[in-house]
Amino acid sequence: YNKYKRVMEEKEKAEIKRANSGWTTDGVNGGKSSMDVLMCWLTDERNCDRYFGSKVSSSNTNHSDKTETKNDLCKEILANIEKEVDNSNRTVHSVRTKIDGLISAFKVADEFAMHTGQGILANEGEERFRELVKQRCTY
Repeated sequence: YNKYKRVMEEKEKAEIKRANSGWTTDGVNGGKSSMDVLMCWLTDERNCDRYFGSKVSSSNTNHSDKTETKNDLCKEILANIEKEVDNSNRTVHSVRTKIDGLISAFKVADEFAMHTGQGILANEGEERFRELVKQRCTY
């Protein structure tokens, strides 16, 4: 019984650790994190075109063979994460949610840079401007 209890406690600790691992901190022994893999995929011009291009459907319904859904692409990203990050606890949904969050942060940073940030750029300089943009979107 004690051995079983110990095994179950260790398993529970491992599950909690995986569930709590952040996108930037889940890399093991200096390896890539889930965010590293995601950003590498998104910053590849072909992948970016595939994800944001006109031949991508945001729905999960089947379309012509040439149309990929965002869900399909998130599955591909997830496969890359699982291949490169040990004990990844990501899901297709978490990948999609992370990308949606990055898009939202980028829009906020872009809006700031195009409007309010222009005055800061003129008055406080480029270094301060970049710092404030990065506060709104780290990537």
